[in-house]
Amino acid sequence: MDQDQKVTKSSQKRILIDGLIIIFVGAILLAVFSYYEIFSAIFRYAADTSATYVDVIITGIIVLAIGFGVFGIRRWMQLRQELPKREQSERALRISEERFKSLVNSLDDVVFTLDKRLRYTAVYGRWVYGYEKLHPDAFITKTPRELFGAKEGAIHEKSIKRALEGESVSYEWSLQTNGEKHHFQINVSPLRDENGTITGVVGVGHDITEKKNFENEFHRHEQELRVLLENTPDIIIRYDRQKRYIFANRAFENIFGLTRNQLIGKSQRELSIPKELTPFWDNSIDEVLLNGTTTTIESEFPTPWGIKYFQAQLVPEKNAENIVEYVLVVARDLTKHKRAEDDLRRSEEQLERILQTTPGGVTIIDLNGRIYFANQTAEVILGLERKNAQERYYNDPAYKISTVDGKPLQEKDLPYIQVMMTGQPVYGVEHAIEHPDGKRVILSVNAAPLYDLNKKITGIITSITDISKLKEAEEAARKNEQRFRDLANSISDVFFAVNAKLQCTYWNRASEKITGIPARKAIAQDVTKLLPKSMATELTKPLTESLKSQTTNNIVSKVKLKGHVYYFDINIYPAKHGLSVFFKDVSERMYAERERERLIKELQDALNKVKTLSGLLPICAFCKNIRDDGGYWHQVEAYIKEHSEANFSHGVCPDCAQKHYPEYFKETKEEPKSQ
Repeated sequence: MDQDQKVTKSSQKRILIDGLIIIFVGAILLAVFSYYEIFSAIFRYAADTSATYVDVIITGIIVLAIGFGVFGIRRWMQLRQELPKREQSERALRISEERFKSLVNSLDDVVFTLDKRLRYTAVYGRWVYGYEKLHPDAFITKTPRELFGAKEGAIHEKSIKRALEGESVSYEWSLQTNGEKHHFQINVSPLRDENGTITGVVGVGHDITEKKNFENEFHRHEQELRVLLENTPDIIIRYDRQKRYIFANRAFENIFGLTRNQLIGKSQRELSIPKELTPFWDNSIDEVLLNGTTTTIESEFPTPWGIKYFQAQLVPEKNAENIVEYVLVVARDLTKHKRAEDDLRRSEEQLERILQTTPGGVTIIDLNGRIYFANQTAEVILGLERKNAQERYYNDPAYKISTVDGKPLQEKDLPYIQVMMTGQPVYGVEHAIEHPDGKRVILSVNAAPLYDLNKKITGIITSITDISKLKEAEEAARKNEQRFRDLANSISDVFFAVNAKLQCTYWNRASEKITGIPARKAIAQDVTKLLPKSMATELTKPLTESLKSQTTNNIVSKVKLKGHVYYFDINIYPAKHGLSVFFKDVSERMYAERERERLIKELQDALNKVKTLSGLLPICAFCKNIRDDGGYWHQVEAYIKEHSEANFSHGVCPDCAQKHYPEYFKETKEEPKSQ
């Protein structure tokens, strides 16, 4: 808009100057015309009358008025033509200015301008509207010193003056407003007109409060981390890709007696640490650099204070390209821990003995035979009550101790007595006890001595397992096995079982009958030696394959036993500990099949030799010709030859010969008479 006003004022000045020029020229012409009385003559001639000086002046004024009017109209017309363009330009300028304001006011940054007198001429930006004393109107026509005071204003003015000298300047500045401290990064540059002359300064202020707070927080955490690293008892060191030390904390210095100046920039091989440890350490670092994975190692290291045991974790530090640039090592001195573990290991021998016993009830019996400890399982098994558990003895009559078979158990056979007498553990001692309520429990007992530091027995620890159900299961299994044996023996087919070594584990009566080998001699023998040689050779491969693949197999075998030829359909089934083998005698079926095959073959051969006629044949009652399906008559010989594989050879029967050749028969009859 300022530019448009300047154009309007310039046009107005031109109109005024043009008018003054016309008046000046008109005055000169009036003087000339008055001197020479030119207008007077013209006037007199035109009006045919005498003219005075008044007439001349009036004539000059009229000429001037006409000239100025013509010029003014021309300028007015020009301005009228320029006015729409100017209004359009002004409107475009206002729109552009509003867009610029909207744009900069939407920014979080602050945009401002100053003139050469260091006074703010414009301030834009959404940020300033939310803070006291920072509204744009508060800046206009004021200097930084007037707004922010002499000290803070001097910071701005120093940079602004450098910008007025043609330099772009960047600096940071802090402001306390609304009870908060805000940090800015300000960039100022010279503002030039169309001729390149510096007319002021333009600047942009970016709020970096969050960044500054983050940096301050990061610095605080860094300081805390540094304090932590320096005061932690763990060793913390850092290597680069060349395996050189780039950091070591105070704990490393204290343990190894080396200063950081002796470490930084050097590799393991350049230090006084024993060389035999270098390959192990270098290889561990190389593994982390190569694989990029965290590794934990344990090793002993000699130090000025003796051998120490460390556990170290090697952590890869990767860059943005996922390449390991550094290796961070955190090592902990476990020397005391290892020593404590050794001490604990010795002290845990008592616990180790408990762990060696079978899971179940645990009791501890003193040298007097009193049960002074029983866990909950033992209380249930032995029928103890917690309130009086420690008042029982190992041989309490209330237990009614007996053997598994129900016979009385001698005192010397009890686990407690056996350990006390021999000083050695005993395992799997089985006996039964009967609770006062009549419930009978079968126990399996492990017992071991407890020693003090002088290796003297201080008591007995026992592990008790209730095997009542196991015994019941064993009895049930025994009965099932007997039923199985009875069933297997009742089978008329051969049945036997083998283990993984093809040794016979079961041999039924049918097997005994057909081989003549009794079961007592067959058990534990190689089954291939129990069967006929030809069958054993044929059966070895299928048995081996079924053992290996755990799949069923089937073959049909021919064997000669006791002068008879047998055919067996053999089925092999994998079992839990070997194989089960069934022989089914299919000799009769095989013989029947072979006979059937023989008969079929003979019949086929006969059919191949004979081609028969079937159905009704129309034959002439007189000439014996045969009619075919087409209605034509054929001789018998031709029809049969065509419809079968028979050929004809002609001869004459006696009746026909006598009929058709009587002379021959006549001669024949007369011959006997001549003789």
